[in-house]
Amino acid sequence: MSDLAKKFISLKLYSDVESYVNETTSEEIIEIEKFTSNKAYDMEKYGFFFMPNKITYARKTSKTIESVLSLLSKNKRKKINKLIKNIDKTEIITEYPVSEKTYVEWYDSIYVPAVKSKSKGIILTERSWWTKDTDKCEKIGVFYKKNGKIMAGLVARSFTKDSDSPKRMSISYSAINDEVKKEGINDYLNLLMIVFAKACSYDYIYRGKDTNLYGKHLSSGIPIFKLSLGYEIIPVKKSKDMLLKFNNLDDFEDTIFFVSYAKDSKKLIANLILKKDTEDIESKIKKYNESFFLKICVYNYENRQLKLQKEIIND
Repeated sequence: MSDLAKKFISLKLYSDVESYVNETTSEEIIEIEKFTSNKAYDMEKYGFFFMPNKITYARKTSKTIESVLSLLSKNKRKKINKLIKNIDKTEIITEYPVSEKTYVEWYDSIYVPAVKSKSKGIILTERSWWTKDTDKCEKIGVFYKKNGKIMAGLVARSFTKDSDSPKRMSISYSAINDEVKKEGINDYLNLLMIVFAKACSYDYIYRGKDTNLYGKHLSSGIPIFKLSLGYEIIPVKKSKDMLLKFNNLDDFEDTIFFVSYAKDSKKLIANLILKKDTEDIESKIKKYNESFFLKICVYNYENRQLKLQKEIIND
């Protein structure tokens, strides 16, 4: 598990599969550090999940907003089209490369306050981010201004093609002022970034890296938002895989999400843990399930035990 996640989650560590003992413990998660893939799948019978440590979100860029909108849900299209109709286009700024003035204003007035307002917020970048590695990568930004002041923005940096991934633009950080959150600005800026990356000659756009576990230090709403914009989840191959068992989820959110590997398929399995009964379970599943998943498994959490409630296999 990532060092950042360990700051928020208590772990019971076993060095390898052979040293694991099915014993009572109060730790939230049990992790086995060393294992082969075959042994990892064998441990599923004891409630373990073989899963990527880090994941990213990827999609192709697009030439127009309309082509991106066509892939989104009807409700999201309606919301964004209304915003596009009413917004003053002069309030939208795209920068290639992102300037010091714009980045510093966004960092000081939007990013830092937004992170500090969250109970588990951690400032992950610096005021000097825009100056770093400029000889190795390009940095771009999409921002929204209101009454002359930046109210929201996303910044991204480029990566060259490597053995695992194509040449791409990757969204590094984003932040928005609470005053404009309900206006749908965040959705709109994210779509603009997909189009702007294409205009900057990038065919793919990624969304940084997340610890593959939502519902504790990362909100379970994050994957819903990213998936709704047409992104697919892919493992970060350079990051070590995990073998985890969920033991005590009492202090987690009511909804927990992560992906795991499937033994006989290259596709990932989506896993959804629901701590509370919900009448609208189908709607909840729909927000997380996508056709690129092999299946989605839905679990109940009762008396510190996971029980498979539903399994939906995708065509």
